[in-house]
Amino acid sequence: MICTQNNLLHGEVHEIKRTCDLVMFEFIFPGKDSVCLHIQRSFRVLDGDKLLISYDDMYEPSEKFKKKKFQYDIPGDTLFDDAVKQHRQKLLGAKVSKVYCSGKDLFLELDNNIRIEVLEDTVQTGVELYRIFEDNDEFRHFIVET
Repeated sequence: MICTQNNLLHGEVHEIKRTCDLVMFEFIFPGKDSVCLHIQRSFRVLDGDKLLISYDDMYEPSEKFKKKKFQYDIPGDTLFDDAVKQHRQKLLGAKVSKVYCSGKDLFLELDNNIRIEVLEDTVQTGVELYRIFEDNDEFRHFIVET
């Protein structure tokens, strides 16, 4: 299979999680391996016009943060983690009904009016914006970079 953005079409959001500042959306398909979208740059999740999740909030402490020294790379300590937890149920089980690109930006529309937008956010060259790959295929990745 050639891996592209279209590999996400009709996928069901199965998981959203992060390691440090790398965010992974996992999509499942009946009878197939899952497909992962890894994002390490700007993205946001919207419900209509309402912002639900923002990548930039990963660098802000959670409202419940009580420790003396904030470290964004500890999952659970950020506003981003709070937003994912709060909106997790809206995302899980939703299916990708439309995939489109504008330049290097990627837009996924889900069947429940939620949009995932991955945005080119730098003029630097050679910066990875996102990658898409089948979960069990470590060799074939579709990578979009600046």
